Amino acid sequence: MVNSNPAIEIPRGLWESDLEMSISEALRAAGDSESIRLWLNEQRGPQLESLSRIFGRCPTSNPKDQRAALAEHGHELAPYVVVDRHASRWGRCAVAELASVRLPSDVIESCGGVDHETANARALLYALYAADPSHLRAVHHMDKVNRTGFARMTIEKPPRQPDRAFDEFLSVETLLPVLAEFDQRHGHGGVTELLGVLHHKHHRLVVLRRPERPQCIWREGQVAHGHRCEWMLLDFGQSGRRVSISSQSADVPLDVASAIASAFYGRAVQYSNECQITYAAQIARLLNALKVGTCAGLEIVGLKLDRSPLRGVPLSFGEEDPDLVRGAIADAEAAFGSLTDDIDGIGKVKVLFAGRRVEMQFEGNGSTGDEFAARYMDHRLNAILRQQFEDLMRDTHGIPILSTEKRFSRQPRARGALARVGHDC
Repeated sequence: MVNSNPAIEIPRGLWESDLEMSISEALRAAGDSESIRLWLNEQRGPQLESLSRIFGRCPTSNPKDQRAALAEHGHELAPYVVVDRHASRWGRCAVAELASVRLPSDVIESCGGVDHETANARALLYALYAADPSHLRAVHHMDKVNRTGFARMTIEKPPRQPDRAFDEFLSVETLLPVLAEFDQRHGHGGVTELLGVLHHKHHRLVVLRRPERPQCIWREGQVAHGHRCEWMLLDFGQSGRRVSISSQSADVPLDVASAIASAFYGRAVQYSNECQITYAAQIARLLNALKVGTCAGLEIVGLKLDRSPLRGVPLSFGEEDPDLVRGAIADAEAAFGSLTDDIDGIGKVKVLFAGRRVEMQFEGNGSTGDEFAARYMDHRLNAILRQQFEDLMRDTHGIPILSTEKRFSRQPRARGALARVGHDC
């Protein structure tokens, strides 16, 4: 049993501030006996198993008996009605990943398991909420990791590693004064709010929120003025030498990450965009394999040429069926010669990986025609598939691939502030 006395109180601040979800409508449904009865009738399989376990009901495989037993708890079910009404906001992958380390194995099994493709997200969310409502905050943060792209940053010449471990340094108590000093010193306007520090598997995630720009909303017949919130996700590497940044704005998140790293190393350091070199011959091998259908783990479903043989008019191929794309490219090459020899002229290549369409680009470094940075639109894949895709590209095809996301500081800061980020690839 996860919780023998589930609390009826619903933490509205958690939902509306931390999770930024309005629950007024869900609360009305949760306060009505008929709505709860209808909601119970909607619950199936693992969801009923999860709720029965939470409320200590006798295990039974008969859904009718499970619903009848749970109905006796009446308004005690209200928090789970609210969870259910908002469950679709989070992807199954984030829910399953958090549940795998936050819930006992027997609870996970009763909820149908944690396979990120087939897990019953609602059943797992009920169990997570019963164990600790604040688990939803972690789910929310991990879901943002799965849904957004990350700029990969690195400290090119990091100082000597301090005696203190970076994992130990990365805590709420340590970061709050660092952020307060940053806000005072940099004059960006607004306060950088620390929403959480999440250590989860290979993630060392710092979740921040700041007012991004003025905005007004219509509320109760009047316009209310405020600011749009910007979430900033800083996913640090084990030693702090690398960080992946997801945000709307460009310079503030980068400067915040650098301020955190500077506090850890005890001296000013600066992150800049990571750039890993791939040579033209490696890319040519990948493209040739895609064109003939022998590329391990990948199928070509799109090709766009910015410099094409059609008197400079861009040329594009795109289809759901890889065979059709390969056939069309072969016909064009029979007439015009190779379409992919000029790697600089390739706008993008779309490949099919694990059932998802992934867009890749090859970015020249500007100094030679032989060196490129391979990049992909990582927000099309969840965190698990991103790692698998990057491993495939590196280990099978010899190509280190990075996100198309980047971050730059716009201009040098005032005296005492961090310097401008370095060059692009």
